[in-house]
Amino acid sequence: MTVGLLRSRFQVLSRQFWFGEVQSFYPTSWCVFQAPFGDNRARLLQRNHIIPGRRSAGSYLDINKHHKAYGSQILKFNHLPVIHINATYNNTIITIMDKNGKTLGWVSAGTEGFENARRGSTTAGRQAGIAAAQKAISLGVDKARIKVRGIGTGRKGAVNGIETAGVDVVSVTDVTPVPHNGCRPRKVRRM
Repeated sequence: MTVGLLRSRFQVLSRQFWFGEVQSFYPTSWCVFQAPFGDNRARLLQRNHIIPGRRSAGSYLDINKHHKAYGSQILKFNHLPVIHINATYNNTIITIMDKNGKTLGWVSAGTEGFENARRGSTTAGRQAGIAAAQKAISLGVDKARIKVRGIGTGRKGAVNGIETAGVDVVSVTDVTPVPHNGCRPRKVRRM
């Protein structure tokens, strides 16, 4: 039997098992990497120590230890601008940033003419989202990520306002800080 047939992509068990009349001498991780990359590419990666060699590789449980995660796999859409929405009980503040974190502009429900208790409403958040999207389009931002922080009532309205005003929203991420029982909360307000 030829060596190429031994390294077929269906041969993913370790060297202790038999396949018909021929015993496999390639460990699991070689076969798993060889399937998507091809024989020559897997050998090149092995020579550069990106994947383990045939003798140093362990069982299939060790493959995650050798796998290298790249930045594009961790941060998706990191080349796009970010629109931050800070939704508190009293106001909704929307900040437009480029991909490097530089602030391009900001809008809040207060700057849109809402006063007092109305600043924290869903309608105020929606109007602020529409104004922020118009400002973003004028700055050249037509596709962006959204990060929402806070539990105010204007958060959903702000996201809807940004989408309806014409900015192509790629992802919406909730980045509200959650304490692991950190500071003692305020006493309960009695009405």
